[in-house]
Amino acid sequence: MAEILDLMGLEPNIPPTDFGVYTTAISAPPKFGKSTWCTLYENPLILDFEEGTKGKVVYRVQVAKWTDVKKYIRQLAKEPKLKEKYKTICFDTVNYALEGCKQYIMENYQADHPEKLIDTFNKIPYGGGYELLAKEFKGEINKLKRAGYGIVLVSHIKDKIYDKETESEHTKTVPDLSDKERNLISAMADFLLLGEFETEIIEPAKKDSNNKVIKEAIIETKRVLYLRTNEKAESGFRWDNCPEKIPFDFETFKEVFKEAVEKEIEEGKKKFSITDKKAEEIKANLDSLRKREEEFAIEEENIKDIIEHDGKELKVVIASIQDMAKELRDNKIPVKAIKEAIGNNGKTDEIKTLEQARAVLDNLMAL
Repeated sequence: MAEILDLMGLEPNIPPTDFGVYTTAISAPPKFGKSTWCTLYENPLILDFEEGTKGKVVYRVQVAKWTDVKKYIRQLAKEPKLKEKYKTICFDTVNYALEGCKQYIMENYQADHPEKLIDTFNKIPYGGGYELLAKEFKGEINKLKRAGYGIVLVSHIKDKIYDKETESEHTKTVPDLSDKERNLISAMADFLLLGEFETEIIEPAKKDSNNKVIKEAIIETKRVLYLRTNEKAESGFRWDNCPEKIPFDFETFKEVFKEAVEKEIEEGKKKFSITDKKAEEIKANLDSLRKREEEFAIEEENIKDIIEHDGKELKVVIASIQDMAKELRDNKIPVKAIKEAIGNNGKTDEIKTLEQARAVLDNLMAL
């Protein structure tokens, strides 16, 4: 649970300058370098759905289904030593992660509604599937965020045709997700990065007087990373003070981030008349609050474990008692017969105890 703050004493937020604590969604074509990009983060753990990092020297786990993801996240959220080993959790790719999450939701919904046939995700009534998807997926990602991990969500791209606003068709490159899935990821991410191949003519073709090509043009294909949305690509950055696109280079992106966040902090200090010393104090206080939030998250997961474990144990005990109660009832030994068997030697208190025990058994059978 979050600590209740004194609103009168509330200080302006100072954005974290640690590149790794943010959530990044990166989309690009196949074989562009998305998986390699993940390996460049500090202490990454790759949740590998497509074997994209099979050839990389990196910490990775092969993931087949959403229940695997939930188990890994539970470990990461509750074990402080894992936070020392890993700093960034990468979903490669989020396309398959979402599909696994949808399959998990379908199976659970089907189990809860056996009278309905749910063989596709869209058959969950009233469009409720995407509400369940948002709750489940965001819930798991938020566990990692609260525990202090940075998140990277990798996806493929596709061309989407727009014609509603302009009344004329034009194509934009977007993450290869449904509209609702794309909105879900966009809302969670601090950075929406989109990579594309672009060609540049280094030297134009040469032609003779008859317009015949005598020397082919020299063309260079480059990888670029869009940081802001334009007419060609759907992307986004947490701050406005950044270029539209940069070369697809990890160090270049980190430098752009650093310049953007430092400029944001400087402008904020001027706006709120914050001295450098005061800014450091605010940052230290925020770091302390984030640390406490991480500790709360770990404690919350431990409590959930205890409740889940004790709940399972209780169910086993109840089932065992119910079986015993059923056996006694099936043997049809009424309290009256027990009284007669005891005879005159039976004490009144013992008879009452037997009657109470029979009532308890009846109640247990009704559980």
